[in-house]
Amino acid sequence: MKPRLTFWLVLALAVTGLAYFAAETNRPARRLAIDPRAYQMQAAVLRDQDLQKIATLLQQGVDVNAPIGCGTYAPLDGAVSTGNLDLLKFLLAHGAKPRGRELANAAFMGGDPETAVNFAKALLAAGVNPNATNDYSTPLTSAAYRENTDLVALLLAQPGIQVNVTDVDGYTALMWAAEHASTSIVEMLLKAGANPNLENRRGQTAASLAEDGITARQAIISKLQAKPR
Repeated sequence: MKPRLTFWLVLALAVTGLAYFAAETNRPARRLAIDPRAYQMQAAVLRDQDLQKIATLLQQGVDVNAPIGCGTYAPLDGAVSTGNLDLLKFLLAHGAKPRGRELANAAFMGGDPETAVNFAKALLAAGVNPNATNDYSTPLTSAAYRENTDLVALLLAQPGIQVNVTDVDGYTALMWAAEHASTSIVEMLLKAGANPNLENRRGQTAASLAEDGITARQAIISKLQAKPR
């Protein structure tokens, strides 16, 4: 093909492509079809926590694993966030498939430590990997952060548990336990093979974090003792 003809052919194709792109860009955005029952499921899980309503929606064909919120936020996530163990067990019994993040979220629960333990037991029984993450933490780092001794013990008893994995800030479970002066958890983690020489993103080890805690406590004690009576 002659060079001049090739040039004009390429130019024509380029112009045609730009015209198509412009047309697609200016075209009104297509609306995504959203099953209105997803909003009903959202209300039943998060607001009402009504097992009967949820059962009815499932009978109507609603997917128990379909999102009920932003991204992939599913009914199981809602059960964990509301702290409703009966709801969690109900959803698991009706085909809900854990993605793994639910365990790390449950381990981070505040309030009664036993509730987090019971959630963890149910999720582990459903086959959740004890090392699964929620993009921020692992179940073990979350349990250590919350100073949940029983949950740490439960997780350490799981086959294949990894004791030296870090959360998003580079903290291991041992680092959190040391920073919080959780002596029993520190002992359990060391016995399970936790490495005390690892550093977080700030270059701190478990020992240096414990030292910082001692320094802070001593400063508080000094201030309290110096206060006039």
